[in-house]
Amino acid sequence: MKKELLQNTFLAQALGDAFGYLVEFDNWEKIKFKYGEEGIKYNPEVLHLTVSDDTQMTLFCLNALIDAKNNADILNEEMEDPTKIIYLHYLDWFKTQGFSFNEVNKNKNTNKLLTYPILFSRRAPGLTCLRSLSNAKMGTLKNRINDSKGCGGIMRVMPIGFYASNIHEAFNWGCKQAAITHGHPDGFYSAGVYSAIVFELIKENFDMLKILNMIEEILKNHVDTESILDCISKIKWAIREKPGLVNVALNEELGQGWVGDESLAIAVYCAVTSISFKEVIEKSTNHSGDSDSTAMLACGLWYLLNRDDSFKKDINYLDIKDCLIDMFPKINIED
Repeated sequence: MKKELLQNTFLAQALGDAFGYLVEFDNWEKIKFKYGEEGIKYNPEVLHLTVSDDTQMTLFCLNALIDAKNNADILNEEMEDPTKIIYLHYLDWFKTQGFSFNEVNKNKNTNKLLTYPILFSRRAPGLTCLRSLSNAKMGTLKNRINDSKGCGGIMRVMPIGFYASNIHEAFNWGCKQAAITHGHPDGFYSAGVYSAIVFELIKENFDMLKILNMIEEILKNHVDTESILDCISKIKWAIREKPGLVNVALNEELGQGWVGDESLAIAVYCAVTSISFKEVIEKSTNHSGDSDSTAMLACGLWYLLNRDDSFKKDINYLDIKDCLIDMFPKINIED
């Protein structure tokens, strides 16, 4: 059951990413000019759905977790903090973007993902991710590599929520994963919050306000959390008081999604306030912001909230469908 949830969540995110990527760098006025007053519509059969770096990096994160779990199973031990393994897999992703292996990783050539030519393609990779992975140093929560709060840390974090054993682990691993490349609290705490939400939704705790309250209590035990706590308060307020935000109003109230806390806010809000996959993917895409990241994150949460997998047939329209079909059977996860 958990394996199927992970596969479907990944697919929902990949579809959201590919759809949002079509207009990632367009503001709302340009989207309307190109697609009409209601914006771009989700008709996958007539669109060319190409995933961005968001899905690429999420796939490498998932593969790292598969390796970490395999290692633990071989030793008959509990899975340990996978951050270092994730870092090595991100260095593998870095190679697919046209760069040489970092010295730390130069002799490592066993990553199965490196056998898929479709992944050796630059899809507007985040400059922060590229710069961080180029300097032979892994960023950590204690030794922050920069002061970036971009959404590059949160957009790839989803699989961690499936491999963590409790909400605290999901939060902590999510933060550490993001800190590899993003050193600002909004950059790594937003990833921890998203991972913790995923963990609770897997457990069929579908009360998002309750989940956010739980995470607020976790954040109170950490430093530099004022901004992310304000973000969570704004999300709860918008869900309760402003359920109809779209387009310009969505950006005015919750931001544009280029940074971690704003992408978290848009994703959670759109997931909770949408009644169909078509609604959530269009709502989280049609705005003047980082449409691929916000749509990706929103679609994953929407699926976990609703467990409606009617979008699965649309895998046939994704450019990396063969890679996903090959990879999914390799997922090793405990219910």
